[in-house]
Amino acid sequence: MEIADIIRKDADRLFIIDRECYIIYTGTSLEDERPFIRIGNTLDLPTEIVPLIENIVITDLVVGNPAFEQFNIDIKSLSENRYIGSRGIVTKFLNYQKTFGLDLTNARIVDVEKDIPYLSREKELSARDAFIGIFYTDGNFRINYNKACILDLKEELTRAFGDNRILSAVSAAAKSSTLYSGAGVVVAGSDPFFYQNRYFTCYHFPKQCALEFATLGIDPARIGEVVHPSSNFIHLTGLVRWKHAEKGKVTLFTSHQEQS
Repeated sequence: MEIADIIRKDADRLFIIDRECYIIYTGTSLEDERPFIRIGNTLDLPTEIVPLIENIVITDLVVGNPAFEQFNIDIKSLSENRYIGSRGIVTKFLNYQKTFGLDLTNARIVDVEKDIPYLSREKELSARDAFIGIFYTDGNFRINYNKACILDLKEELTRAFGDNRILSAVSAAAKSSTLYSGAGVVVAGSDPFFYQNRYFTCYHFPKQCALEFATLGIDPARIGEVVHPSSNFIHLTGLVRWKHAEKGKVTLFTSHQEQS
């Protein structure tokens, strides 16, 4: 088999694993080492492709779920990966992995603000042969090949009804509701949500939060605090990521310490 049997046109270099995980093939032959770029992540990334990925792009949009990164890397070969993005976002992303017992402080970081020349209102990622990755100041990310766009991240996300869009739709539907204008408690899944004047403090967090919120009419924008004694935050990550995208805030109480 030749690579031309698989990559017949430039668009074939883009593999959409799901709507929050994109893989770009940058190679020219079956013998190329680590020829893939990954943007985002997924629970369903084939393990066979993990050792073939060199560059991992972390955008300001935080595509993918930070809690899933542990399933997308081989911690024994961290030095062979490069995390690329704004240092502040990448550092927060890697530090968050400590929640799951992963110490990624030795991971290589390429800071697009300092390590790569600034281009107008765009920042170039790298060029491997004819590939150019560009970070935009509005959070978008594109990969061009032979001057044609292979991936426009915002365009792809607009087509997808991912977790962030689902939570936004649930929030919009519940925004004008007066259902929780008093004070009391409502149970989402098996987790209690204490409310007063339509603002919520919850204890633990439900796995299927969007479904539970839609069913109960809970506006996720009005969740202000989460009391979470467990060290497993995987269910909470979706809300935190959505809050980040919406410029919102949630305060997490765990192990008698407050983190925001």
